[in-house]
Amino acid sequence: MGKGFQVAFEKAWEAYKGDTVSVGEARRYWTTSDGPLKFQIAHAEINAILKLNEVTDQNIRDNIRTFTLYSC
Repeated sequence: MGKGFQVAFEKAWEAYKGDTVSVGEARRYWTTSDGPLKFQIAHAEINAILKLNEVTDQNIRDNIRTFTLYSC
């Protein structure tokens, strides 16, 4: 198990112990410049992927394909 997954799991465990859910910002509809996208449920990881075009930090933009998204 990698460090990233370990951190994601620890955050999920903290949320569980705090009687909350670990996935935030669930949405049913997402509007883009191309029009609304309809998802049954768009959890935070889907929202993060859809918002990548809003990243302004050039270092992040140049290296975005080297990142890994972890979710628990």
